[in-house]
Amino acid sequence: AARIEHPNVVRVYRLEPVGDELAIEMQHIEGKPFSSMLGATPLPLGHVLDYMEQILTALVACHEQDVIHCDLKPGNLLITAERHVFLADFGIARALDRSAPDATTMTSRTGPFWGTPRYCPPEAWDDGTPDHRWDLYALGVVMYEALTAETAFPGNTPAAVMKQVVLSQLAPIREIRPDVSPELASIIEDLTAREPRDRPASAREVLARLKEIPE
Repeated sequence: AARIEHPNVVRVYRLEPVGDELAIEMQHIEGKPFSSMLGATPLPLGHVLDYMEQILTALVACHEQDVIHCDLKPGNLLITAERHVFLADFGIARALDRSAPDATTMTSRTGPFWGTPRYCPPEAWDDGTPDHRWDLYALGVVMYEALTAETAFPGNTPAAVMKQVVLSQLAPIREIRPDVSPELASIIEDLTAREPRDRPASAREVLARLKEIPE
């Protein structure tokens, strides 16, 4: 992650030993988490599109450096007073191993599960291997919640959330937010597709589609 230098990505400087643990030294940002902005009322459409474009440019920078964030969620997006977005917290990020025959192979996993259950794709619950489509799926869920003011997959325990993610389909966004264009709704639906192969191929592709929507 320290390889990434981008205006929408919190800079990672180095690892510092703290007792028996390691701490990540990173850039300090004066901002608030995106999660603090989500509530009972949907966010203005223009604001959401601005945030989405900035997050996508951050993901382009990460993915083209072969870095998968693995925990994209509202709490890991920092928003400044000027509505500038920073992608933060690379604590569980993983790097693609380009030397492997299959370039989606990741460095070894250190635990049974990566990420935050509500924003992890269905394949995460079936021992799937993280790749760039995990981050794209998470972005789709975050934007869905911002546009609808609804929790995408409600549940009080990881098991309950897992059941929702694996078995339930998100309600069509235009049923909740009719002012969303069919083109934008299609982007959100593709990002949150249950099958990885049905999601967009890259953040750059999504960014190009976003620039073409009527909004």
